[in-house]
Amino acid sequence: MKQNKLFLAILIGAIITIFSNCNPQLVPTNPTTTTIDAFVIDPTSSFIEWEGSKINGNAHQGTVPLANGIIQYKNEQLSGVLNLDMAGLENKDLDGDMKASLESHLKSPDFFDVEKYPTGSFKILSAEKLEEPIRPAGGVPTTHYINGELTLKGITKNIQFGAALDVVNNTLAAATTPFTINRTDWGITYASPTIVNQVKDKLISDEIKIKIQLVARQK
Repeated sequence: MKQNKLFLAILIGAIITIFSNCNPQLVPTNPTTTTIDAFVIDPTSSFIEWEGSKINGNAHQGTVPLANGIIQYKNEQLSGVLNLDMAGLENKDLDGDMKASLESHLKSPDFFDVEKYPTGSFKILSAEKLEEPIRPAGGVPTTHYINGELTLKGITKNIQFGAALDVVNNTLAAATTPFTINRTDWGITYASPTIVNQVKDKLISDEIKIKIQLVARQK
């Protein structure tokens, strides 16, 4: 009888031990999240270069500052907004009164109407990284194709262009290959050969050549 009681006690203890060890412990888990690196535009190192020309080939060059903006970049995914300081538009190939006169005309309602539209913007919608960079002779290698929306004078149009893009030491640097936009798409029709019938020497090409250079630092 004593042996039976001893056996029963041992059996009960063993069962309790087994169930205690099998009781799962609830460990809180955090879902895996993908963090996006945010980079703030450095306006002292970021700008747009432009070139406009008459039909006869006489051209002028200048810049438009990038006022501010934020770029989100992670695992080759790119998005963000760049804000353009249209009121800061500047000519770079003239001096004195000729420079001031051209800048004043470009800022007038004939062109960018900066009093009414002092800023523009470029919204980055997507970026496609190339498997192998395209390296034009003497030009900027293209590592990505950028797709986005350019807003000027309250009008938004889609544009695409190539760019070299890299991130080093928490700094994102990008430079586009030269590309063109058609100014009439944004309602800028002054002396356009497709709109007015004027003497050839007074006509201004619809195409504006553009290059963008920017530096952005991680927040």
